[in-house]
Amino acid sequence: MKVTPGHPPARAEPGLIDEYEFVIHPTPAGLGPMPFAGLSKSVDYKLVSQHQFKSGAVAMRYEVR
Repeated sequence: MKVTPGHPPARAEPGLIDEYEFVIHPTPAGLGPMPFAGLSKSVDYKLVSQHQFKSGAVAMRYEVR
């Protein structure tokens, strides 16, 4: 399951999400979404791949350990 900023953190609580993908754009846009706000405990992630685009954006894929 891919998670976007609109998904509630409650889905991460019971361990329903096993992979996250973030795309970071190098353009300051103010405060962005906080997809993990409200979690009761931290989650340990492992970077499994990353890809840099010509635009400078970087996609990073993480798996939950």
